[in-house]
Amino acid sequence: MLRPAAGWVLASLVSGLVFFLAVPLPPVPMPEGTDVLDASGVRIARLFTEDRTLVSLDEISPHLVAAVISVEDRFFRSHIGVNPGAALRALWQAVQHKRIVSGFSTITQQLAKNLYLTPEPTLRRKFAEMLWAVRIDLHWSKDRILEAYLNEVYWGHGVYGAEEAAQTYFGKPAREIGLAEAAMLAGLLRSPETYSPYNNAEAAVERRSAVLRRLTQDGVISEEQAAEAAVAPVKLAGLKPRGQAAYFIQYCLSQIGLSHPEVVEDLYRSNYQIHTTLDTALQDAAEEAVAAHLKEEAVDANGVRQPQAAVVAVEPRTGYIRAMIGGREYSESPFNRAIAARRQPGSTFKPFVYAAAVESGYTPADTQLCAPRVFADGTGGGYTPHDYGPQLYHNRELTMREALAVSCNVSAVAWLETVGAPKVVEIAQKSGITSRLEPTPSLALGCYEVSPLELCNAYATLAAGGLSASPVAVLKLVGPGGEVLFEYRPEAPTRAMRQGTAYIVTDMLKGVLQPGGTGAAIGAQLARPAAGKTGSTEGARDAWFAGYTPDLSVVVWVGYDGNQELSGGGAALAGPVWRDTLRYGLENRRAADFVRPAEVVSVAICGETGLLANWTCERHQDLCLADHVPDEYCTVFHWWNIFGIERGRGGTATEYPAARPPKKPR
Repeated sequence: MLRPAAGWVLASLVSGLVFFLAVPLPPVPMPEGTDVLDASGVRIARLFTEDRTLVSLDEISPHLVAAVISVEDRFFRSHIGVNPGAALRALWQAVQHKRIVSGFSTITQQLAKNLYLTPEPTLRRKFAEMLWAVRIDLHWSKDRILEAYLNEVYWGHGVYGAEEAAQTYFGKPAREIGLAEAAMLAGLLRSPETYSPYNNAEAAVERRSAVLRRLTQDGVISEEQAAEAAVAPVKLAGLKPRGQAAYFIQYCLSQIGLSHPEVVEDLYRSNYQIHTTLDTALQDAAEEAVAAHLKEEAVDANGVRQPQAAVVAVEPRTGYIRAMIGGREYSESPFNRAIAARRQPGSTFKPFVYAAAVESGYTPADTQLCAPRVFADGTGGGYTPHDYGPQLYHNRELTMREALAVSCNVSAVAWLETVGAPKVVEIAQKSGITSRLEPTPSLALGCYEVSPLELCNAYATLAAGGLSASPVAVLKLVGPGGEVLFEYRPEAPTRAMRQGTAYIVTDMLKGVLQPGGTGAAIGAQLARPAAGKTGSTEGARDAWFAGYTPDLSVVVWVGYDGNQELSGGGAALAGPVWRDTLRYGLENRRAADFVRPAEVVSVAICGETGLLANWTCERHQDLCLADHVPDEYCTVFHWWNIFGIERGRGGTATEYPAARPPKKPR
């Protein structure tokens, strides 16, 4: 009875083994990575579960193929997936010691383990590995096995496959790897982190020499070739930080998720290409500026350093996002403050009040009284703004230009009342502010929350001569087969304000960066024409610096996630980051100035009355729209100017011209 049963069992085992070996191999897709490219086509990041780019065997250097075979499996071309002699010897040692003592894996066995099995070091897994290796050898050619192995194997520093290894270590495709580089890469496979030249240069060179000796022994290369390669200098590409532009990449993925939700999950395992608008030099400058100037003052309950920062740079006219930082460190806090943190912009909102005034026909020479004033708030109550610091009021008339330069709060609210709050809301929203704005007096002082991206886009509208373009991050999405799934088609920007209005506001904002302005210290160090505005909110909860050149709009925000009080204002905390982002990000570009449009003219203005100057006035040149040139000449005979008598502002009403009547909307 036992013999037939035993025969049946044996027959079943043999049949099962034959069936196992004969059945075609199941498909095993190898995850690839997605490339994220900057505006010039240079890769800035990889999205992956395993960082891999599949290539064919003929796209891998013959030097690397030969070196891997020599050090990993010198009999690869002749065995059946398993080296019988080495296997029997190692298995006998394992039985004696009841554990695996020495390795005997062939390239095919390693591939079988990586594709179909777990890495547990047991005899059972080792036996299964051998069976799978024989099965692979029966169904695949040696070249196919080698190609799969070289694409699948781990090379250290989070990369898989020969192509990514060649790029990571030497900055070149796998097909261009030379003999010395091939020997070093092949040497990594025994223990990638141990022999990595980034971790241990001496060990990497010693291991390279060992691989070269093996190649010489196998007759693959001559002793002269080995000697030359052994002393070749190691020229590494340099490890690129994984977190580079991480917040920007997160934003790109969110945009792809909106337009192509079916693609997002596949990005981490298939070979897509995401072409973006990022300027790597500018992004690097912004990251370095944040690291250099943002000082850690506390660590919150979540272990996140505070205060935090956000930086956004947008190209005027196109809306292309050239740089984005959403926090100090993405791995520490992935919350993207550049787009998701809405905070009060403070005085950085004021340019849109003055844009509404210029658009309505007023000039930078028109004035408002800065003194204790009560403005109707629309609810039957009153709103009484004041400046911050020891002097709450200037107690005199300030021109629009002066009020913006010194950031006078009373003047800003007065101008909002003059032109009408709905007009200010309209021009701000057309410029790019998408968050809720209400037509209240406090709107002039930036009491309604916006994101840094919104504000940057609105300032880009000023830089673009009043043309507003929507923010753009992704230019093209290419699928694994090379098919273009999405390509950005530029739309004509919309007109938010007159070109002349944008230029006049820009000219006034240049004064903020000049002596007497709140950003004078920053402007003095920038060394290129620029317009800008500082901003701080009540209680010093937020610090802003927003501004632009003809080429770029940049906004910087600094603040605590928990809204605690900061140690400084916009000029002190956000200003240096803004300055260095522009200074170093644009250092290789010509410093161009803003071009005055034909609809803006320069007129001689009386410094006392703000009217067209007569021959006795202390005059200065100012700008206005050609169709809104003041139509009144100053009628005051300034006799003291004729005789060169110094007279300051102030005195009695009989000595000096009376203040002009309150402004009426034009």
